[in-house]
Amino acid sequence: YDDSAYWALWRNASEIGAQDFEFDYINSAYDVASHVTAIKTACTEYPQVSAVIVTNPFDKGSGYEAVDDAINDCLNFRPSLPFVTANTDNYHNARVVSFSGSSNDALGRSCAYAMFTRNLAMVQGTEALEVDAA
Repeated sequence: YDDSAYWALWRNASEIGAQDFEFDYINSAYDVASHVTAIKTACTEYPQVSAVIVTNPFDKGSGYEAVDDAINDCLNFRPSLPFVTANTDNYHNARVVSFSGSSNDALGRSCAYAMFTRNLAMVQGTEALEVDAA
């Protein structure tokens, strides 16, 4: 829980959601080397691991590639191990099973629209927001 209150909430929710499973939460505290080591360790040293949920919060050129390489190395070593990415929608890897989280792009569009609309129901979220992506 050391890095932020936000990730403490994620950890708590993850533990509740996985209460019927063996579950390990590893906090890398936004350190690329720790992040990569956690992925490699889960993949190579724990054969009982049946899935990996990971986030790649790093920008390209600042750790993104190292995390991507670690995920791909793991999938080369254990091709049937499912990877799910969470929280950060800037990461894309066709070998990852799915993404769970919000779209920062969609959130930004919603916020921008809310600044310029007089439709209170849309701002409050009680009416669907339709934003043209163009």
